[in-house]
Amino acid sequence: MSTGFLGTRASWAADLNLIVQIVLLVGLVVDRILAKRHNLTGHHTWMTAVVAIDAVMIIAIMNPSFFRLLPFAWQRLGALGPMVLWLHAVVALLAELMGLYAVLAVRMDLPESLRTRRLKWFMRINFLLWVLALVAGIVLYWGRYM
Repeated sequence: MSTGFLGTRASWAADLNLIVQIVLLVGLVVDRILAKRHNLTGHHTWMTAVVAIDAVMIIAIMNPSFFRLLPFAWQRLGALGPMVLWLHAVVALLAELMGLYAVLAVRMDLPESLRTRRLKWFMRINFLLWVLALVAGIVLYWGRYM
């Protein structure tokens, strides 16, 4: 009894979000390649697009799903499912906020006091957080809809 398009019990929105998040990860890999080749204009454009699209997916699809699961997650804090949910929520929020900061730092002329001095390390950590958030999201999708 599937309502989504991937043949699972997931909704159409959950299936769409899964596909979009995987595409965004591919976009981040392309983004890293552009940065390595010193194509900073392309790098900034890709990063802005990825952060903006992810923000839309978080607001439109993930937040409503999270708040539907919140009572369950509070009641069973020690269970595996809620622990993965909290890991995903916290890491994904941190990754999105770091991505937003990076976009603002590049697109706007931030005062020196608000700039990070080690932007490459900041972006590498941000990339790793995005990957961890995606893996946790895939685990959640698998556990809930497969």
